[in-house]
Amino acid sequence: MAISKNRTLRVRILVKAFPQPSKAHEETVCCAGISEDGTELLRLFPIRFRRLPKEHQFERFDLVEMTATKASDPRPESYRVDEASIRLLERDTLSDEAKVQLWQPFIAPSLKQLYADNRATNRSLDIFKPDPASIKFTVKPAKDADAADRAVAEQVRQMQQSSFLEDPLTPLEKPELAFGYRFTSAGILMIR
Repeated sequence: MAISKNRTLRVRILVKAFPQPSKAHEETVCCAGISEDGTELLRLFPIRFRRLPKEHQFERFDLVEMTATKASDPRPESYRVDEASIRLLERDTLSDEAKVQLWQPFIAPSLKQLYADNRATNRSLDIFKPDPASIKFTVKPAKDADAADRAVAEQVRQMQQSSFLEDPLTPLEKPELAFGYRFTSAGILMIR
């Protein structure tokens, strides 16, 4: 009897990215979450979120169950999700304090430590604390955004590929604003 590589995951969702165009999947969303037992920070993909039945669409801090397989990439936290297995188990009922307790054990002391951990383990998903006085946010009209941001927005807007078996997705509106940030963490400057 063959050993299944599939694993049932119960995950509290922390982050759900903006849909990205995909030739193979129409559009996908990458999510990050923490295993229900609080021991693993997980990257979950590809999820065609807007194709999920409404009763299984989830938000931040919802508890979700899914079947997943360890992704073929070298990042230990990456799992390929069987989209049909996604089940919303519980809407967010956590207090603000419980939310902090959920992700607090995963805070790295600095970006420098994250880089060292990445070199040692290939882990690329983590949480760190920026130097508080260094955080600066920017907002500008999307027309003034960098070329990469504009290209993604245009791809998302134009994405119309769909299966003959599925209704076309409603096109996403082109963003009017572009957001950026800069901060330091233990002396390392990050700009986006």
